[in-house]
Amino acid sequence: MKSKNKKNKKLQTTKILTAILMIFILFNCIAVESYSMYVMYKLGNLEALSALITTAIGSCFTLVLEFAVYCAKSFFETKAEKELEFKREQLQMSQNNIDEADFSEFEE
Repeated sequence: MKSKNKKNKKLQTTKILTAILMIFILFNCIAVESYSMYVMYKLGNLEALSALITTAIGSCFTLVLEFAVYCAKSFFETKAEKELEFKREQLQMSQNNIDEADFSEFEE
């Protein structure tokens, strides 16, 4: 039971760290986009438009990439757990079949 609780705690910290990282990147991109829009509006400088577009594309790409990595990690962890559970069930079934088998033909 202790190992199972440790694993659940580890998964929770992974989720929290991923969420914190995604929020940090999102706020960082919002700050850069806001500054770029301010520069374009107040100073009439359209050179900041490239920074605005690049930041928007970069933030979307980064968030999608982080979410994809998180989903892949979660998929492989769940797959490994289900395979282990399936192997345990097979082992239990094979042990039950051996216990229920009729060994009278082997007895002399």
